[in-house]
Amino acid sequence: YQIWLGEHGYAGKEFLHGMGNNTYVTRPWHLPEEAHPTVWATRQMCRMIERRDPTRPSFFYMSYQFPHPPLVPLQSYLDMYPLEDIRLDGEEDDWGSGVDPVLSYFRNETAAMSPLERRLAIRAFYAQCTLIDHQIRLLVGTLRENGMTDNTVIAFLSDHGEMLFHHDLVGKRIFYNESSNVPFFIAGKPMAPYAGTVDPSLCSLEDVMPTLLTLFGIPVPETVEGIDILHSRKEMLFGEISEGRKATRMATDGTYKFIYYPYGNVRQLFNIREDPHEHHDLYGKVPCDRLERYLVESLHGEEDLSWVRDGKLCGVPVDDAPVPISYDLINQRGLHWPLPESFRR
Repeated sequence: YQIWLGEHGYAGKEFLHGMGNNTYVTRPWHLPEEAHPTVWATRQMCRMIERRDPTRPSFFYMSYQFPHPPLVPLQSYLDMYPLEDIRLDGEEDDWGSGVDPVLSYFRNETAAMSPLERRLAIRAFYAQCTLIDHQIRLLVGTLRENGMTDNTVIAFLSDHGEMLFHHDLVGKRIFYNESSNVPFFIAGKPMAPYAGTVDPSLCSLEDVMPTLLTLFGIPVPETVEGIDILHSRKEMLFGEISEGRKATRMATDGTYKFIYYPYGNVRQLFNIREDPHEHHDLYGKVPCDRLERYLVESLHGEEDLSWVRDGKLCGVPVDDAPVPISYDLINQRGLHWPLPESFRR
């Protein structure tokens, strides 16, 4: 991408939109459409498909950076979403204040954002997703024009989701559904027996590889920890992210989700089938001993094990340390092309 930008007169200018890689201020993309990373990457993939060796099997991997910030969609896609149509989640959470000490560390990014700024960010996120939708159409069209649709399987997934102001949060490092419940679609004519099937069973990224290998009749290495989700099922799933005050652990059986924050020894429980946006905390109202026990048994590492005493979660106490404030525009980028020696002097 950097070489292509240089060859077309845009060397080092991809971040001159001024938006940060983990911030939610937004503006339209500043270079021509063909220089947008989503568009550029799609065209490179189309070229790879057309240049394949037709005598051998092919595996193509397309990884889009967006809709992850920076939020810099093409203006034509922003125009698809009138700002007056963008609504913020108006439903209140009945969590109580127990979770506040730990969530204050996650809410730095949204604390000063006005309702207008939030709606602008949501609109930009939607626009970036729609551009990807349309670029995937080009990929499918390229497969069709190369006679590859009859024997090609397309798997679509994401490494994480985006809170996008649900529960007054943004980003990904937390186990609420908007962040952790990512899509996994498998499509194509070889998947005809499963056409139209929606399977709510548990799945994680470790299951993608064995599922695809089994689908194509390729042996799954013994070291692989995931399962073939087309023929097997998981009873429970454990998740972990971050350390220190932001440490979060999760256990779910697909119906109930148990979330644990060691900072403050905070527990939450949600029925994610009936309450998918997790507005109603059921901890203390619905038994979850099985999930809590599974989470304890899944903990590992020195820090994690320090949160358990006599087989029970004890966490760490809340302290008086202030929530840190960042003054450096985290992950902000600048001009990337070396200036001539005369300018540096």
